[in-house]
Amino acid sequence: MNFAEEHRVIETFFTQNWNSATCPVQYENIQATQPKNAIWGRLNILNGKTEPAALGLMKIRTPGVIVLQLFAPSYDGVRKLRELADDFSRIFNGQYLQLAKGIIRFNVVGIKPLGLQNGWYQINAEVDFQHDEDEEIIVIQNNQFEVALSHVGVAVDEMVFGRFEPTRSCLVVAATAEAQDTPVGSNLIFDLVDGSGEEKNRIFSLSPGQSSSKTVFASPLAIATGGRISIKTKQVGSGYAGQNLHIKLLCVNQ
Repeated sequence: MNFAEEHRVIETFFTQNWNSATCPVQYENIQATQPKNAIWGRLNILNGKTEPAALGLMKIRTPGVIVLQLFAPSYDGVRKLRELADDFSRIFNGQYLQLAKGIIRFNVVGIKPLGLQNGWYQINAEVDFQHDEDEEIIVIQNNQFEVALSHVGVAVDEMVFGRFEPTRSCLVVAATAEAQDTPVGSNLIFDLVDGSGEEKNRIFSLSPGQSSSKTVFASPLAIATGGRISIKTKQVGSGYAGQNLHIKLLCVNQ
């Protein structure tokens, strides 16, 4: 798990999108002068327990939370602090950040008013995140992104692999299939299935000798927030179905 890269990517993303002229922010263990009679903030990136993930090819998963502490002078009202919390929400709500090998997914921002203490009124804006260091890489390009799901080993009939769980609703509009060893004497057909294993009838395939194919779905598949999509195989024929499969799903945020 690359914690240094995680911290750098999150902090950089926040800095690039935050209006420091409206509210200067202090960063962890960086010397800064605290304003005496103006709004200011402090950014903290906190990690939870790192554990191996059980499904798909995910290797390591670490939860965490970003806390933006917002301070206003005593008896100066709370509206401005809440507006800054809204700005924080617009930066992080439902976002994805790509790492060299992994992905950070952000949930939705909440606030915790902590009241008046030592001359400052404090509100915390917080967002949970999940850092997966694995084979599932999501590339953001405007409103589109790709999800890569892989299976290492020989393909077999009725096999389910990979897992994509969006933090906000999206449409799966196309799929690309690739195999290191191509099918011989049989077709390998793929379908998208939900968390209960129900087939969604979004079919794409690899024919004998075919190492890659791309299919644009006539009817995009909608995935709700918190839903799950995996890949299910079906072998047609008695030949060799290939091995080391790599599926890319092209998705569009709703």
